[in-house]
Amino acid sequence: MTSCQFNLKYGLNSALNESISLSFENNSWVIKTDHCGIWEKSYAPLSKCPNNVKVQNLDKRELRLIENTIGKGKVFFCNFPIEHILSTSESVNFTDKSHLFYRYIAKQTSINLYHTDNDAVRVKKLRLPLSSDKLYLIQNISWDEQKIKHIFDNDQTIKTNITLTPKQYLVVLIKAT
Repeated sequence: MTSCQFNLKYGLNSALNESISLSFENNSWVIKTDHCGIWEKSYAPLSKCPNNVKVQNLDKRELRLIENTIGKGKVFFCNFPIEHILSTSESVNFTDKSHLFYRYIAKQTSINLYHTDNDAVRVKKLRLPLSSDKLYLIQNISWDEQKIKHIFDNDQTIKTNITLTPKQYLVVLIKAT
């Protein structure tokens, strides 16, 4: 489905280092893999892809995000086990920016996506029937006070100045203008 060829070696793995430096959309961060076994952090080395397949380099080594269009749909493939590595990491919410992959894919598939300018604060848009006002549920996921200045609602940016106490939930109503 990716239309790419991989340089896989039967019975041999290509394991990631204990920490990998990733970069995507002008953001850089480090993911620790020292808690994963050698097979849990193996990746599929890419040998070649056709010109019509979009390949984005995620590190200086061989990690890639592959995007292939098939008919009216798209296939996204990461050649390393990013979800497993993240799901077994204790500090993933505070040091990791891998949500940028998911945000990118959501935009490509026209999924409505909401976020803030602070990675420690989550936001969800709530439905307000028969109203042009906007209602957001905002959550501070950290044990520290957090501030947000912007809520990003698809292509619209809402300016705000909100301070959240540790683990606080807040419902915010934005009146239509």
